[in-house]
Amino acid sequence: MSADVLITGAGGFVGQALVIRLGSLPGIRFRLLLRRPHALDLRLPDNCGIVAGDLTDPVACQSALEGVHTVLHLAAITGKAAPDTYRAVNQEATAALAAAAKAASARNFIFVSTIAAGYADQRYYPYAQSKAAAEAALAASGLAYTILRPTIVMGAGSPIADTLAKIAKVPIIPLLQKHRAVDVQPVHVDDVVRGVLRLLSDHIPSGEVLELGGPDTVSFREFLSRMHRELTGKNARFLAVPLAPVQWGLALIEPLARSVMPATAGQLAVFANPSTAAPNWLMEALAPKMIGLQTMLAEAASADPPGRGDTAAIAPATEPKADMNEDLTREYRAFSQYLCGQPPGPAGLATYADGIVRLGLYPRPGSFDAAALSLARRGALLLAALDAHGAFFARTGTLRRRLILLLAIMEKLPPTARGFHEVNNSGPVRSFAQLALAGLIGASSLVLGLVTAFVLWLGCRIRP
Repeated sequence: MSADVLITGAGGFVGQALVIRLGSLPGIRFRLLLRRPHALDLRLPDNCGIVAGDLTDPVACQSALEGVHTVLHLAAITGKAAPDTYRAVNQEATAALAAAAKAASARNFIFVSTIAAGYADQRYYPYAQSKAAAEAALAASGLAYTILRPTIVMGAGSPIADTLAKIAKVPIIPLLQKHRAVDVQPVHVDDVVRGVLRLLSDHIPSGEVLELGGPDTVSFREFLSRMHRELTGKNARFLAVPLAPVQWGLALIEPLARSVMPATAGQLAVFANPSTAAPNWLMEALAPKMIGLQTMLAEAASADPPGRGDTAAIAPATEPKADMNEDLTREYRAFSQYLCGQPPGPAGLATYADGIVRLGLYPRPGSFDAAALSLARRGALLLAALDAHGAFFARTGTLRRRLILLLAIMEKLPPTARGFHEVNNSGPVRSFAQLALAGLIGASSLVLGLVTAFVLWLGCRIRP
């Protein structure tokens, strides 16, 4: 399929929200460069095709750029990667893609960056540094370009919204601060998508850097306070914590413990820098229909967040699938007991089986995934251990994805749905004790999970 626009990063949070809207631009043909095309679980519009390739592979990029006049670059490494990885993927690969685009006679380059690229304090934050360096490389490339810097991107499934919700719902919120409080201006993913579509449809890149925030600006304290109220129904209490020593301590241990740390020193930069957007023509154009902060917070706290209208919700099947065997029934009961203490009834089992079929959540026979799934059905202790291992080292594994599927079903179906809406009325002492116990259990599960995973891996390796 020939293409007018090449899109990288279509498998990410913003990318997937964008792909389902590309059909609204019927006069433009799109090509998605994906490292793992099978991982994109979306129905593509008719004007959209896929080419397999890695952003760091010059040959793949050169092939993907054939006949393309505009590059929309969304791909990036986020989270808790090593500094060298950020530099290789976010900075060097972006620079190489821009050079390849110019060599292929592409005319325009739209780069979706981040508000963090403009942070004044980027110490300990290699992600922000790599994005800023990528922007500089693009500006020096000789291409006509536009850089879009979204602020904190909210919406159902938002990684940063999920992280902030975990902080906001604790009984006493640690408020990390430097010398003064900072403001935030969250933006909904749907509004980011609308901005990208506007740039693709009727904008000629001219070297602009456009920041994009939502309609509401509040202090970080107010943001966490309102999120806490949405999550718990209570007023928030805060504990002021100096940011500098926390960042220093995290930075010190990060090289040795990065993979198991809840957050890195760099990720805490959001507490040190305003995440607000400077006014510009794009924000003015989008403003009348922008989603407000209260809606974003309600969506983040809801057990049944509103969809974008383009993806099908999981609906109960009328009867179990024919291939629903004893193993699946045992798995359903064990997983339900582990997640919520009880199964959500026969409709839940039918829906679970239907979801597995529709999402293709099957492990490869003889693989580590298959062995882990089989072992997890045998008891709560093994399931907790393997889930803890999966949370850190196998987030896209079959076991983890099936647990997430069942959790989504349990949030929607009685009698388990009610439990997700109940507010914990425990006092601060009891809440702290429960939190400490949960942490101890989680740490123990992780240690057991590592041992169990190693035994499973060894068994898969030596199996004839």
